[in-house]
Amino acid sequence: YAAKKLKLRANINNSPISNCSKNTISLLAEELISKALGDDDFNINELFSKIPVMIKKDNRYVSITKEDFASQNGGYTLEVVIEIEGYSSKDH
Repeated sequence: YAAKKLKLRANINNSPISNCSKNTISLLAEELISKALGDDDFNINELFSKIPVMIKKDNRYVSITKEDFASQNGGYTLEVVIEIEGYSSKDH
């Protein structure tokens, strides 16, 4: 079965381990968005700097949001959602 929606959420704070996690999530998001849109002509860090972002190409949507949260170190929740509208796994 194929999925029609993928949601990635990561809590990022200001500790060194979170920077490593952010880099990993960035690489993963860049690869997934590139495959979903059939386009690798974008910079993930540029997209992250323009949050919130919504990209639509044909029946595919990508949204990137960021929500600050209160913690001792500060930080935010980063969410990347990739969705294919009108897709049915029974069709494939």
